[in-house]
Amino acid sequence: MRHGVSLATVIILFLAPAARADQGRKGAQSDPAQAPLKSALGVNSFVDAPMGALATRRAGQLHLAGAPKSTDISALKAAGFGAIIDIRQASEDGRSSLEVAAKAAGIAYHNVPLFDAAGAMDAKAVAAISALHEKNEGVPHLVSCKSGNRSSAWYAAYAAKSQSLDSDKAIALGRQAYLRDDMAAAVRAYLTTSSKPAKLSP
Repeated sequence: MRHGVSLATVIILFLAPAARADQGRKGAQSDPAQAPLKSALGVNSFVDAPMGALATRRAGQLHLAGAPKSTDISALKAAGFGAIIDIRQASEDGRSSLEVAAKAAGIAYHNVPLFDAAGAMDAKAVAAISALHEKNEGVPHLVSCKSGNRSSAWYAAYAAKSQSLDSDKAIALGRQAYLRDDMAAAVRAYLTTSSKPAKLSP
């Protein structure tokens, strides 16, 4: 009985590692956490990304959502969230307990109310929220309000400036998250006001 390795066996052994590598590449490309998110607008789009019981919509590492409960913090911690940017008013229900729970879990917590006392989107707040988002782009982070409506309004305003979108396209992008008509009107008013040239002092 002859001992040896057949030509067919050699070919199989040679090709197997390449096949496994190709499968690995295909698997990485199909991973929704790694795949680029592009909409018909050619800009970042949103997909559903639940974190335990908390419904969120994700574009890259950014998640938009309604207000997490203290019981949602463990899921955010397990997913590696680095920050919660809460854009509700400081006096809204549940904000204080969320801050305590987030900090106890080692998640940075920021409260930056999006709207001013007159009920309009605050340009300074939009800029501050945007800066916190950009600071945390390397890790999962959450911009939250009560229902996701205001957080989507912030994103529409941010996208209009950072991606040079007109109002209609920015609002359409916000609607892919949780933006509703009332906040869409607020975004449009904000973008109209912020696009006006500043008046020069005489």
